[in-house]
Amino acid sequence: GGEHWGSRNQQAAYNNVSIRLLAEKYGFTFVDLFTPLYDVSIGEVYAGYTVDGGHFTDVGYTAVTALITPVLEQLLGK
Repeated sequence: GGEHWGSRNQQAAYNNVSIRLLAEKYGFTFVDLFTPLYDVSIGEVYAGYTVDGGHFTDVGYTAVTALITPVLEQLLGK
């Protein structure tokens, strides 16, 4: 159930920063998916984006796609 995902949010936040730093170090593009999907007021991923705190709903996948698509288009010169 979703009750087990909340305890992983701190690790997810740490991983997000670590991946960003690695991307900067090696010159890779980093797309932050954690911050826009995370509701700091409740310490969880926004309810509409997930069914259980970890797996995306259709709305969650739409949000992630909206974050990634412009970056890919820019990288591909579209």
